[in-house]
Amino acid sequence: MPAFGHTDDESAFRLLGALTVFELAREVGAAALKRTRHGSGLPTGDRALTRAARNLVLTEDFHLVARVARYARDILADYTADQLAALIGAIVLARRD
Repeated sequence: MPAFGHTDDESAFRLLGALTVFELAREVGAAALKRTRHGSGLPTGDRALTRAARNLVLTEDFHLVARVARYARDILADYTADQLAALIGAIVLARRD
């Protein structure tokens, strides 16, 4: 957990990434629950959705991995080749230190 006010360190970015993946897992889980439980009378509340999202993350579900890849692709599509090269270069240089 990053300290209060520390927004540009590795732990803050790791937390943001984890929260993003979990939110995408909730989206995929909600769609799956809607398909499988439609009209069945089984619970589809927040607790069931959280459990489904957790299971999707733990099992590295194909649909979740595809959704994360699509999310990343959509974000990176707004960058030019030069901007992507600079981003990758900055990451490589940061890991050397």
